[in-house]
Amino acid sequence: MTRSHAAGSPSATSCCASTRVLVIESSSRRRARLEEQLVHAGCSVALGTSLDEAVRPLNDSTFDVVLLGDGGEPNEQVWSPFSAALAGRPLVLLGAALPPLAREAGITAYECLPEPATRAQLSAAMMRAGDHRRVLSENRRLRGQLRLESRLDEIVGLDGGLRSLAERLVRVAATELAVLVRGDTGSGKNLVARTVHRESPRADAPLAVLRCRALPSGMIDSELFGTDGAESVGGPCAGRLEQAHGGTLIIDEIAELPPSAQARLVSTLEAGEVQRLGAQRTRPANVRLVCTSNEDLEKRVREGHFRQDLYYAISVATLDIPPLSARRQDVAALVEHVLRRAFPKRPPRVHQGTLAVLESYAWPGNVRELQNVLRRSFVVSGQGTVLPEHLPAHVQAAFGDRLPERLDEESLKPYQRVDASSIRPLEECERELVLRAVELCRGNLSEAARRLGIGRTTLYRKLERYGVST
Repeated sequence: MTRSHAAGSPSATSCCASTRVLVIESSSRRRARLEEQLVHAGCSVALGTSLDEAVRPLNDSTFDVVLLGDGGEPNEQVWSPFSAALAGRPLVLLGAALPPLAREAGITAYECLPEPATRAQLSAAMMRAGDHRRVLSENRRLRGQLRLESRLDEIVGLDGGLRSLAERLVRVAATELAVLVRGDTGSGKNLVARTVHRESPRADAPLAVLRCRALPSGMIDSELFGTDGAESVGGPCAGRLEQAHGGTLIIDEIAELPPSAQARLVSTLEAGEVQRLGAQRTRPANVRLVCTSNEDLEKRVREGHFRQDLYYAISVATLDIPPLSARRQDVAALVEHVLRRAFPKRPPRVHQGTLAVLESYAWPGNVRELQNVLRRSFVVSGQGTVLPEHLPAHVQAAFGDRLPERLDEESLKPYQRVDASSIRPLEECERELVLRAVELCRGNLSEAARRLGIGRTTLYRKLERYGVST
């Protein structure tokens, strides 16, 4: 693989400036001609002689366009890995049509040029293909940014204990590294694992999930690797590794993987190919592996229950989710988030005393337990405001003797019955509530507006009307 860089005239260079082209051509004479034409047009050029040779640099480098001339006599099995390596890049053909095997692998041509193509034809095609690639990349970036904001809202809740995890997740997801997500049961490992896929370069590629604890240990091998021949009941069946080819495979609770599957998985990851149970031939398995575990895998390695080479292969990057008990400052935001998702039309209100109780509880079941408690308490409340008395007894007990002290008469006043003589003008009640919210939030107007359920601009207008300086 050789590389050349733009050295053409300013007018020519402006056509394809910054477009990085991989040329695949078996003829040295035609390769040299294409290189000269593309460099003159302002492109950065890398040269390859065959499809088989091109797969690795496509996976390792950031080319914008692939120009395919005579790719030699490719191995029949090269089309699938070549399709995965293309990863959405425009493919421009020179004087030939794609063979049926290429089309079966999902490969399509962005544009076809005659052979030989003139310098003007080649320059114009590279400009169109390069622009197409940049537009797709920008669209993917913007869609990814919107998705990321949404997904991080689900994971973080507010600028609390998970912010550093979210920032690390963004950096790790952008790579091709294998990722191990560690955390207690119910902490959201599966959500984090799926977010890694959604924010990765493989976001538009297949995603397959293997849940080890949902399967009998005897079925894990067949579900992961697939079956064929005598091992197949009801016909050949692709496993998760094949289903995820070109994309991401999530193995949930990988500590439950039996020894036989551990050994086969190591071999598969090293070769980039999977062999179904009972099959003679191998199939391509280009996957990014994201695993989750609530167990100490290093300890299991020392005890001989988990292969050391597999542990190193799956934990190139790690994401550790802290338990909810270690980030109680996030409880209030998580409560709001859970209730808005569970009851999007009219989220129930939660009394401040209830939040105090929830923040005092240890949450051994993490976010999953919090979700269940909130849904149950809302039903017990009669679908009204959730008060401390509506919480399960074991959650209330976490607050201990402090409960009566915090839930005094003044605190519960908004939820007590009133008679006609106590009714005041709405404007007066609103003013009192807004000023009280600002006081409780220690002057943080953004937080006060969020708690009141109004926009920050609306809060500013109200304070200005009340004669309060901001």
